Amino acid sequence: MRFSSRRPLQPRDIGLILGYRCQAACAHCLYNCGPAWQEWIDPDEVRAALSAAKCAWGSGFQVHLTGGEPFLNYPLLLASTQIARNLDIPVYLETNAGWCRDLDLAEGRFHELREAGLGAVLVSVSPFHQEAIPLGRALEAISAARAVFGSGRVIVY
Repeated sequence: MRFSSRRPLQPRDIGLILGYRCQAACAHCLYNCGPAWQEWIDPDEVRAALSAAKCAWGSGFQVHLTGGEPFLNYPLLLASTQIARNLDIPVYLETNAGWCRDLDLAEGRFHELREAGLGAVLVSVSPFHQEAIPLGRALEAISAARAVFGSGRVIVY
């Protein structure tokens, strides 16, 4: 496929950073995320951003909720998922799984998120994350997500 300067690119996936707070402070992080960050996007800002994207692009795109680590503000993650669903925008999330310490809690949260409109989960098992986040947490998150979404809707990255 060749890119033409006469035709604009057509985005199909947008990332929405809910906040920069993260358990790790990876040297490779493009966004300078880490534990010192406290601020989070407001649900009204989520709605405004997704509404603007829908106005500009119509349908045919999806959003992935990310951060930092979006599970560190679970109420915002849940609300953001519901906002995307209410706007008929397919939504998935990206997590480093540092929050995942309990399989039952993880499955419960994934069930709530699925009911709120979440379509898939991307679990990062980056070697950079593994410096700060035990691999066992990522494996627990993958197991819990697969139990709720099925293996076809869980991306291990």
